[in-house]
Amino acid sequence: TELPIVSFVHIDTDKTATQSASLKTGNTYRGVDLSFRDSEKVNAILTSAEVTNFVRGVEQRSKFGHSGPFDHISRWFPPQLLGNIRAVEEGAKGIRPVGRLAFFHNYQKIKTVIETAERRTKGHEASLLQAGLKLEPGLNIFVIGSLCGGTGSGMFLDVAYSLRKSYGDK
Repeated sequence: TELPIVSFVHIDTDKTATQSASLKTGNTYRGVDLSFRDSEKVNAILTSAEVTNFVRGVEQRSKFGHSGPFDHISRWFPPQLLGNIRAVEEGAKGIRPVGRLAFFHNYQKIKTVIETAERRTKGHEASLLQAGLKLEPGLNIFVIGSLCGGTGSGMFLDVAYSLRKSYGDK
């Protein structure tokens, strides 16, 4: 029996990360393809044009004092990084604020993929009960990532807070 009650979402600032496998057997294990489907992947990247737009927006706010679309980010983003940040497409390079920036920039895309993953797990109750499984109400969400690099450590708390806001204590 398949268990359609589990979904995955892979978020990364390295757009090639989901294409490689760390298994000796590639993306398969005992004949089963373990690759993430496209619907389970989020490339939380910023192109060089998006980074330039962000930097200009933050710099204009600090020079002229008027509010802009990046106020929610410029409150916490370290100004000393503004001159050094380029495109975020090959990871956050161990810099937490860059990972967090990628989360904020890609928030709607991330939220949509998480909601899609949740919908994939619903509506299977009858077949699971028929298979003799005991069901408990609610939803369990597990966030797994590394706190060593910039992506996981930069996004971790914001991912947790956004999940709590969206799903509460279901």
